[in-house]
Amino acid sequence: MPSYFEKTEGYITASKLKDFMKCERFYYLKWIKGLAKEEKTTDALEFGNLLDAFVTLGEDKFWEQYTILEPRKSRKSEFDIRNSDGEKLLAMIEEIKRQPLFIDSNDYAKQELITCEYKGLKLSGRLDRYSKEKKVIRDTKSCRSHTGEFHYSDSFHNQAFQFDYPFSMSFYAILAKIRDGVECEVGLDVFAKNNGLYQLYMIPPEIINPEKHRIIKQLDKLANKKTEEDYQCEAEYDKCLRCPLATKCSQTIQTNPEWLESPSSKY
Repeated sequence: MPSYFEKTEGYITASKLKDFMKCERFYYLKWIKGLAKEEKTTDALEFGNLLDAFVTLGEDKFWEQYTILEPRKSRKSEFDIRNSDGEKLLAMIEEIKRQPLFIDSNDYAKQELITCEYKGLKLSGRLDRYSKEKKVIRDTKSCRSHTGEFHYSDSFHNQAFQFDYPFSMSFYAILAKIRDGVECEVGLDVFAKNNGLYQLYMIPPEIINPEKHRIIKQLDKLANKKTEEDYQCEAEYDKCLRCPLATKCSQTIQTNPEWLESPSSKY
């Protein structure tokens, strides 16, 4: 199976743009020079992918491909589901089957790959569910628990901002606007692992619109980068020290310790 690096080569995705915003130099070394290793998939991401697959494939096709392993059995392929995850998944599937996103799933294009261009940049994103007619983009997420309200007191609300869900959804909305000319609402179909509770969180415009503005500003900035010298290290001191590509970067503190002693140092 092609890696994320291979599948997105030559394209700007939401993840890549977030790297650019953290540090231009890190983005250059990782995505243009290709120096970073493929990041490991987390258990949480794998579980979320199972939910995506169930909604996308439908119940019959899902169980044709995936198998829940017996206790203490090791995974041998991406279609093997750990027994501990299988128990949680079965509980959530029963809840999913009662929800409109599953019952009305034919109203949406599933795993829609949108590509477009912006100021010479090739953009790409894969949308869990997209309806040009309904003007809606929806993504499936799982969390430990939630209260059902997109509010700062809700645990999922905090998770959403920790992992930049509004940023990614805003990026997808921009792609739909550029390619199809539609202004989409964006929502997250969220399932709690502890009890299978389902909730649709529509992210309000007061959160999405500033994110769109931030994304366009960064895309404009990226579009003006023409040479290696244009990509400058902008990471904060502690992040620069922990950067996985620090030893390969000519601008990092680790390869230029004298910067710490310079009165003009940005650190």
